[in-house]
Amino acid sequence: AGRLELHIRDTGCGISKAAQERIFEAFKQADSSTTRFYGGTGLGLALSRKLARLLGGDICLLESVEGQGSVFLVSIPALALVTKHQALAKTKDIERVLPLEGMRILLADDAPDNQLLLGRFLAHAGALVEVACDGHEAINKASAGNFELVLMDIQMPSCDGFTATRQLRKQGYIQPIVALTAHAMKEAHDEALSAGFQACLSKPVSYRDLVETLSNLRRRPEQRLATETPNSKQRVQGEELVEPHPRLIHS
Repeated sequence: AGRLELHIRDTGCGISKAAQERIFEAFKQADSSTTRFYGGTGLGLALSRKLARLLGGDICLLESVEGQGSVFLVSIPALALVTKHQALAKTKDIERVLPLEGMRILLADDAPDNQLLLGRFLAHAGALVEVACDGHEAINKASAGNFELVLMDIQMPSCDGFTATRQLRKQGYIQPIVALTAHAMKEAHDEALSAGFQACLSKPVSYRDLVETLSNLRRRPEQRLATETPNSKQRVQGEELVEPHPRLIHS
């Protein structure tokens, strides 16, 4: 297989010979004045090299002249080209697997980026999604709407996910409520289950874990799930989940 190589040239202040040996180390910069004048933490090149190596490639400094700038080389394995016919065929295959088809879900999250990402994940799996921006709105919409499931963020302004869920359960709300939390510790998941949630997903949430959890609850809404996310080898309704490709998701 071939390799994709990118030559990146900047017109910055350049890097001295002595500093070139450490620029790919975490939290290291060419000199202490860099942070004062330009900001940053010294993580950009370290993270970029790590990502490139995870893809089977690398990043290196080809040359740098103080006062003129630097040239970097990014090299990663080239992927085989997919023809238009192959892409269309794959799109049709993906469209046939809709594990959440027709499922009405209330997504309660105050962050627009989470609303967008999770909303697209759910829509890609066939769900019908409505958004609530905080706990108060989630309580009102869940009480008035005919939702099969509520996906509830724990940390929201005004009224958090714990408060909203306890209030809904107090009102007799019986549909599954799934917690979204930034905490991966078992204690946080146990706390969510004791508050009235039926499952807990840790951010960042993968498409597979999200869809499998919701599919299991759709088939067995009375089941109180374990705090761990599903095993990635599980299948939904006998079908293998196909994760959405960015180009196959439309807003």
